[in-house]
Amino acid sequence: MEIILKGFKEAHEEIARVQKLLKGGQIGRAVQTACVKAVKKRFGQHGKKQNKLGGPSTNYWLRAADSVTSTRSGGTVKIKVSQVGVALHLHGGTVRPRNTSEITGRPIQFLSIPKVAAAHGKTVAMMRSMGVDLYPGRGGLLRQIGAQRDPKNDEMWYVLTRSVTIKADNTVIPGVAALAEAAKEAILEIIDGKKDSAAAAAKE
Repeated sequence: MEIILKGFKEAHEEIARVQKLLKGGQIGRAVQTACVKAVKKRFGQHGKKQNKLGGPSTNYWLRAADSVTSTRSGGTVKIKVSQVGVALHLHGGTVRPRNTSEITGRPIQFLSIPKVAAAHGKTVAMMRSMGVDLYPGRGGLLRQIGAQRDPKNDEMWYVLTRSVTIKADNTVIPGVAALAEAAKEAILEIIDGKKDSAAAAAKE
């Protein structure tokens, strides 16, 4: 009985061609681009979600996407996100006031958490510069809605708190499996594209 196996020559030629692509850096560049696109796409998906208060978008996730940069060395691709706060959303943590008040010039003791859509993405100082009169009451900052201040019924615009804990969210960036899939698709696209080019050239 004889078993005849064919195709080894073609297999070796294919391996040599892929090795050439690797040495030329084409596959590395393709993987780098694909992974950056995957991260930016995920940030874009976060940006489409409406904030809980229903206020206009602050374009936070758009800025996060714009802040993505990458470097490549050998077989390693490093992706960096410069937007402040992304790491906090990813890993979680507790936020406490650290800055100095623009109004009093003294250290800030409380965080101001917006409670109405109009206050979303705006600091207390910004609201006051816009002519919004806010005063302390009921554990927060109230806006007068009648002819006189009424702490019991005036609208709560900000809640004051000494700290806020953000839960870790591993969906902030694509997982390893998703990035690996993006890299694989980029590699296959390069290889398939080269195959098509070679086949077209052979017909000419």
